[in-house]
Amino acid sequence: MSRAGHQGTSLLSPVADDRTARSPGSAVAAAFADAVESGRLDLPLPGGGRTRERWAVLAGLAGEDLSLARLAEGHADALAILAEVFELRPHFEWRGLGFISQSGLKLRPEFAAFDAELRYQTPGVRVADPKACQCGEVLKGVIKPWECKVFGTACTPETPIGTCMVSSEGACAAYYNFGRMHREAAVTLGRRRQLTA
Repeated sequence: MSRAGHQGTSLLSPVADDRTARSPGSAVAAAFADAVESGRLDLPLPGGGRTRERWAVLAGLAGEDLSLARLAEGHADALAILAEVFELRPHFEWRGLGFISQSGLKLRPEFAAFDAELRYQTPGVRVADPKACQCGEVLKGVIKPWECKVFGTACTPETPIGTCMVSSEGACAAYYNFGRMHREAAVTLGRRRQLTA
């Protein structure tokens, strides 16, 4: 169907959930999320002699919905660029989480001229959170920010102790600045759930 003839309709069958009821593009967004989660968009990388297979998947998606195919193509291209430029590190230390194998990215050797770690010989600086800080548990979802022993007392945005409070986007900073009114409601709701369980 030509673009001019596309009236916002889709050959996608409507998904009966909250995602599709929000806006006209929600069905496409839901289908895209499903395609990513299912592995349907794990396409062969360009330059590997499997272009026909790559295009066949994208053409199949275009047959379902042109918007879905355009999202998928951009997603696949972005993943291809990342794969071309970066590779997994054998191990990486995440502040608050510790060492996690195969979790961080580094530039491939052919891009060494752009690698600041090599160019400026950055030392292997290790910054451990203080023992009282529970950012690791917050990041893992084990506790809520306000359940940390130092939240809002010793650790505030003005005097941050842990990683979650240092940045304004950090979970603890966000809860400190915007979640105070909701904290009591969440605690009350949690207690109610415990009583009914």
